[in-house]
Amino acid sequence: FTLSSGNWSIAAAKDGFVVPAPKQLLLLANQSTQVENIVLLPNANTVNGSVYELITVNNQSGNAPLENAVVTATPSVGTVVSSTTNSQGQYSLSLKQGSYRIQVTRTNYNIATGTQPQYDLTVGVGQTVSGINFTMQANPSSISGIVNLPDGTPVSNAVTRITNVASATSTMSGSYTLSVPPGTFTISVASDGYSAPKPVVVSVAAGQNLSGINFELSPNAGVISGSVKSSGEAVADVLITAKSGTDSVTTTANLIGEFSLSLPPAAWQITVSKSGFLSSSNSVTIGPGQRSTGNLFSIIANTAIIRGTVSDGTTTLRNA
Repeated sequence: FTLSSGNWSIAAAKDGFVVPAPKQLLLLANQSTQVENIVLLPNANTVNGSVYELITVNNQSGNAPLENAVVTATPSVGTVVSSTTNSQGQYSLSLKQGSYRIQVTRTNYNIATGTQPQYDLTVGVGQTVSGINFTMQANPSSISGIVNLPDGTPVSNAVTRITNVASATSTMSGSYTLSVPPGTFTISVASDGYSAPKPVVVSVAAGQNLSGINFELSPNAGVISGSVKSSGEAVADVLITAKSGTDSVTTTANLIGEFSLSLPPAAWQITVSKSGFLSSSNSVTIGPGQRSTGNLFSIIANTAIIRGTVSDGTTTLRNA
């Protein structure tokens, strides 16, 4: 590869082979480097299906293939595997043995009302599971606004987000637009090196374009970043909560278990939590513009073993 300097994630994939975790690489200007070889393991399980768009014309509804939808398989522990639908709306996932939650996302779309939002599957070795299909519909409403500094300077590349619904990145003029279904939502904003205000709760009706939902960021924030693992493997979708006095800021670890929080200078208590795991906490102190990187949190699966005996009241029953 010929790449610009910066942080890169190197990954390889092939149908029928288990996809390993991406390799993280920091590339400096004019640097040449040899990346460690990537090993793909055979006999992967295959999960496939289609994603459709629900279309209504003249009060008649029907389905059409939906291209560029991202289907993800999230294990309780380990790397999230994803596949993007082709022009026919089809996808295929190659997975190692384990249990997964299969979900789909696409910008400006949500799961169609009354259809299956996700699937929970357990696969062994060399299995093929077909017909894992989804139906999505275009969002009919929008929320928009401006992200700027206290002096009015616009902030570009700030991410506004409604968890599990929509996200958008601000433009050079600081503007953003979120495409959403009707409902009540909590909107947050984040930008590396800037302290964010508290999330805003808004409601939109079907077909409404709600504007003027603006955010003001504060410069010179400290940054706390790191990753979450369990038994040495990344854990995705972990809730990260930072508390200092009465202030509380949250974010979610990405698909490879990494997170970053931009916070006002202070001593912060960082807690990581996810359903099915014991939470973990640590204290981190940051000053103005300071970065605390490489913070590793290890969480343990909250499992238990149940033992007992099956009998007919008198005699122990074998092979029950």
